[in-house]
Parts: sequence; structure tokens; C-alpha cells
Amino acid sequence: MALIKITFDGSSVSARQDADINYHLCGLKKEGIIKGLGGELAVSVSNNYITFKSGYVQIYGRRIYVEEGSSVYVSLDSTKYGYIIIEVNLNNNTVSLTKTEGASYPSLTKQDLSTTGLIYQMAIARYSKTATSLTLDSTFKPEVIPTALSVAEGALSSAQQWVQRNYNRYYLGGTKNYKVSYTLTADEYNTLSDTLFMIYLTNGVVIPFPGALMYGSSSASVSFSIGSSSYTVSGSRGLSSYSVGFTLSNTSLQIKFCHCYR
Repeated sequence: MALIKITFDGSSVSARQDADINYHLCGLKKEGIIKGLGGELAVSVSNNYITFKSGYVQIYGRRIYVEEGSSVYVSLDSTKYGYIIIEVNLNNNTVSLTKTEGASYPSLTKQDLSTTGLIYQMAIARYSKTATSLTLDSTFKPEVIPTALSVAEGALSSAQQWVQRNYNRYYLGGTKNYKVSYTLTADEYNTLSDTLFMIYLTNGVVIPFPGALMYGSSSASVSFSIGSSSYTVSGSRGLSSYSVGFTLSNTSLQIKFCHCYR
């Protein structure tokens, strides 16, 4: 047993070691066209040749460059369905651009090259053919390996959407009165137990009212004071509609609006 220097001058690094690191750094993505490099293997068909723009592919961390104009010839001999594939064969340390076809789209060999697997086929285009025509399947999208920035931006966007769904503020307003009723969305109603209603009165007093009080039962009340006087605000939720209502014990007071936090 020994230590093996990798990122050191004069080090000898194996292809397996490089591939293992690449595979890990790309989120353990088994295969994909690396986004943002070259022509990203854009595909076209002409004169029975399926041709690709330049680009990079990674399969279990093993990187392959496809040169501009690389192509595969498809003979029009019968009706068949096929894939243009990049095949990695670790038995003989080769990589090839070829096709596989059959009476229906064939199954591809996808062994785990990060363990004991030796052969992996990645589809980069899909086609159908007859004795007189060759057609690319425009709905087929090869796997891609996104840039680190796009992954980070996607994660940030997902986090922001989750926060907005679960922790946000909405406003309820309308007629100023000692007794008010508000219509909620289904989402707002279904998250009443996680909502804190901040009830603003016209005299500037703000009363916090936990929505959880209305969740266990259809109604509840909260006490509050103005000077030396004590009051209550009762809250209720609709049982057959998405609504909530608040009623002040003193009819001379008025509810102006509610800010709702969840």
C-alpha cells in the first residue's frame, strides 16, 4: 500500500484515476455532451450521412473529443430504427463512432465503467430509415453535462422557489370594518397552520394571529390591549370554502388589512 501523487510535477496518473475524478466532479453523471464546448455535437443528415459538429463527450469520466464533420454512413437497404453511438471499449482501449439498428430501436450496452464494466454505448442521435429515405428523430435529445455555473444557477432557482412556496408573504385587504372576510387561494388555505396573520387596525395597532389556532378547530380568538382596555379578535375559517374571517369584540375598532407570513 502506498500514496500516489496525482497533482504533482512528474506524477504518473492513470486514465482510471483521471476518469474517477472527472466522474465525481460532474455530479456522478454517467454520460453526456459537455455543454458550452465546440458545436455540442449538433447533428444533420445529407446524402445518407449523419454528420456532427465538434464537441466533447464524457462517459463515466472518460472524455472524448468529436471532430467537426465526423459522420456515419447509413445504407438504405430496409426499414429499420437506429442510434448513432459513441462506444467505449476498455477491453481493447478503443472508442468508436458507429451505428446500431434493428426492426425497433435496439437496447444499448451500458456497463458501469467506474467499477468492473468494460463496454458502454452512448446514443448521440436517433434515426429511422426505409429503402428510400433517412430521417433524424428531432425529438431525441442526448444526455448533456451542464456547466458548473448552470448547475449552481439551477440549484439557486430551486431554492428560491422552495422558499417562496413555503416562506412568503401575501396581503389581504378590502373593506375596513370590525368584521372582515377574505377569500384565499387553495394553497393559502391549505397552509393556514403555517401562517401568521398580522392584523392591522385603522388606529395603528397590529395584532398577531396564528393561523394554527383555526386549523385544529374552525374558530379561535386572541386577546389584545389598547391602553387599559382589553379586547379580543376572533378568527374563523370556512369549512366549505377557501376563506378566513376576523371579528373584533369592539365594533368601534376597524380592521384595515392583514399581512400574512408563512
